[in-house]
Amino acid sequence: MFVSSTLRIPLVLLLIFFVTTVAFAAVHKEVIIEDNGKEMRVATFAGNVEELLKQEGIKLNPGDKVTPGLKENISEGSKIVISRGFDVNIILDEEEYKTVKTTEMKVKDILKNAGIKPGSNIIVKPSLNTVIKEEATIDVTRIITKEVVTKEEIPYETHKKRDGMLQKGKTRIVQKGARGIKELTYRVTVAKGKVIDRELVKVRVLKEPVPEIVAVGTQNTISRGGNRFRYKKVMDVIATAYTHTGSNTATGKRPGKGTVAVDPSVIPLGSRLYVEGYGFGVAQDVGSKIKGSKIDVFLESRNAALKWGRKRVKVYILE
Repeated sequence: MFVSSTLRIPLVLLLIFFVTTVAFAAVHKEVIIEDNGKEMRVATFAGNVEELLKQEGIKLNPGDKVTPGLKENISEGSKIVISRGFDVNIILDEEEYKTVKTTEMKVKDILKNAGIKPGSNIIVKPSLNTVIKEEATIDVTRIITKEVVTKEEIPYETHKKRDGMLQKGKTRIVQKGARGIKELTYRVTVAKGKVIDRELVKVRVLKEPVPEIVAVGTQNTISRGGNRFRYKKVMDVIATAYTHTGSNTATGKRPGKGTVAVDPSVIPLGSRLYVEGYGFGVAQDVGSKIKGSKIDVFLESRNAALKWGRKRVKVYILE
């Protein structure tokens, strides 16, 4: 088929126009940019997100996030969302840990990106699912559980046993007591450097205590001159001596051999006594210097009283 040259030129021009129009339509597009919540529509020839942002003079700062990614292609009607990072200050155990710039909104995601793994061993304020949209502070408290081992003494018991060979009122240590040792294991929970819980989980005895055994005297008789006498009480006292003063005793009797001056609050007047080194007597007198565990025995002469002097003796209060 023959086409004249005159007709050929307009056809070529028409073809060029068509191709150009199609190409223009293919690269020219209208897209939406949402920058931190604010939307704008732009016409662009950019092929991907990075080119588009460069074209529009939009800069990304550290911590900012763009969706889709910078290398992703764009087409007619594409929507590019820019989330601007904001500062979140993280306090760990009451000390400043770090400040992060983030676009994450949930507390748990912010912590995860900061290298803190949420779990049962931490307390977080605000709570993990709280949404944060602006600068804020997250307080993180680590709950640390550890075992602490201590040692304690175990007190010993005292066992008493009756001893008929020992005088009544007297005691004698048969076996000396010794404290034992035990090891205690506690499960201790610590938060912010303070113990918030302490639970005893194990006890191990390292050394058993040794009980103290004490013999308690029950013998209440003494033998003197072939005769045995029962007594109610035996005492260790300081004994001095006195002689005639020209006065009767506190009980109105004339003093003589066997008269003993006592403190009535300790040994009642009228009590029958046996004093070691002196013999039998009766509590019949008192004295201004006879107080507490002291007695004064009567002797017939001044020389005998001086010779007696001052001595520690046992006095038996007879039944």
